[in-house]
Amino acid sequence: GDGKKALDFFSSVLKYDPDQSSVREQYKKLKAVLKLTEEAEAQLTKGYNHKAVKALDDVLGKLRGMDVGSALFRAQLLLKLCRARSAMNKHEEAMHDCQTAYRAVTEPGPGVPVSPARVREALEARASAHEHDKNFDGAVADWR
Repeated sequence: GDGKKALDFFSSVLKYDPDQSSVREQYKKLKAVLKLTEEAEAQLTKGYNHKAVKALDDVLGKLRGMDVGSALFRAQLLLKLCRARSAMNKHEEAMHDCQTAYRAVTEPGPGVPVSPARVREALEARASAHEHDKNFDGAVADWR
C-alpha cells in the first residue's frame, strides 16, 4: 500500500517537473525495490524460502542506497525474513530479524504512532520463530 502511494507521489512530482534527476533516480530505485519485494512474496507463498531470503536480502541492500528508507517498511521485510529463516531452521538469524523488526515497530520514531496491528504481527512472528526453535516459554510469552 505505502509503496504504491510513494510511486504515485514520485510520478506526480515528475509529471509537473520532469527535470528532477534526483527524484527520477529515487523513483527508479523504489520501483526496483517494489518489484523485488513482489518476487520475494511470490517465493514465500510457494514455500521457496531460500529464494525468498535471497530476494529479501537484495531488497534490504537496495533500501540502504535510497534516501527514503522507511523504518516500518524495513521492519515488514525483516518480519518476512524472520518467518522464512525460521522455516529454514536458521533460528538465531530469524530471532535477530524478529527482534530488530519488533524494536522498529514499537519505536517507529518521532511523529509516527505505534500501530497495535503491526506490534501484534511482530509478536506473532517472533512467537512462531520461538516455536520452531522449541523455545515454548518464549513463544507463550509472545502469544500473551
